[in-house]
Amino acid sequence: MKIGHLGAVAWVVIGAAATLRAADGTWIAPGGGAWSDTANWQDQAVAEGSGATATFAAAGGAVNNDMTALALRGVQLGGAGYTFAGNALALDAAGFITVLGGSHTVGLTLTLGGPTTFTLASGQTLTVDGAVSGVGSLELYGGRTVLGAANTYAGPTVLVTGILEVASVGALGSSDDDPANLVLGDGTFRYTGPSATLSRGYTLLPGLSSNRAAVIDIPNAGTTLTVAGKVAAPGGSFIKTGEGTVAYTYPGFQELSKSRASVTESSPLVFDANGSAGTNGYALFTVDKGRVILGAPGQTNQIASVAWIGSRTPRLAPYGYHRRRDPLRRLLRDHRARNGNTRLAAAAEPLSLKRRVRGNAQFCHGLLEQPAEFLQ
Repeated sequence: MKIGHLGAVAWVVIGAAATLRAADGTWIAPGGGAWSDTANWQDQAVAEGSGATATFAAAGGAVNNDMTALALRGVQLGGAGYTFAGNALALDAAGFITVLGGSHTVGLTLTLGGPTTFTLASGQTLTVDGAVSGVGSLELYGGRTVLGAANTYAGPTVLVTGILEVASVGALGSSDDDPANLVLGDGTFRYTGPSATLSRGYTLLPGLSSNRAAVIDIPNAGTTLTVAGKVAAPGGSFIKTGEGTVAYTYPGFQELSKSRASVTESSPLVFDANGSAGTNGYALFTVDKGRVILGAPGQTNQIASVAWIGSRTPRLAPYGYHRRRDPLRRLLRDHRARNGNTRLAAAAEPLSLKRRVRGNAQFCHGLLEQPAEFLQ
């Protein structure tokens, strides 16, 4: 047996057979170029092969993958920003893309060989416009990840921290409607597309015993995202923000929030660069902006502990705290007899439900627009 090196590519000869092993590579070209061009890589070592890592930390540019069957363990990105196009890239099981700095676009097809992590520095953006396929899952940490294609990867999508932004529910892969296939952690799930139905539910999991919240943001006032699957809530708080609507239509029992550690509830609600609401300024279930619709036939929604309709801002306007001044059952009955609407008076404290909700309830900026049955 002979062991040697050719550039940075290790090779092993056993008898007459030779096998190439993975080669890490660092891009040094001052701009873009072809992946296969050795002049673009430090020591002329092209990053390729299962187990290898490609590092891009120069000025940035457009990189064309002209390799066939390119496989890597992962890609590490820095610099001013890179755009990747060309042939497909296959990531190993336990593959990764790490963004240390800059905003980058992956326009080529990605194939996931197993659980894959995208880890982004705070405030950075990774836009994946190429289709993502394969047997793997996506686990997201930090920054802002934009999935822009109709993706078919088979595994779950897990937002641990950061912002996950999609303009189509088809960007979330091909997994079934089990709520475990979309997990919302300490960050923001942002939907920017037209009105659509998400056939799966989601799992609310910013922490089992933490004082953290998962956020759904629908920025467009004319957009309704209908969540047709079941919501599971092992732990954590929920915040709805953005001017659009989230409608829940699962025909059964579901928990919309669960539990959290004690926090300060009187401070303004602020989202950081990673889409996190931090630990203060919200209840276990908070409609900060926009509309939430509950009440499909046969549906019962459990809201643990306190729910707020509206949240505190420095000036308490236009979205201040809102609360009921009378027992909620009587208030609903009185308004149902007149016109079906219940307006909640603005106040220095939030609306506190501490009940399960069954019936057609629409919460919007402190307005309970449709009556509902609130169960002890």
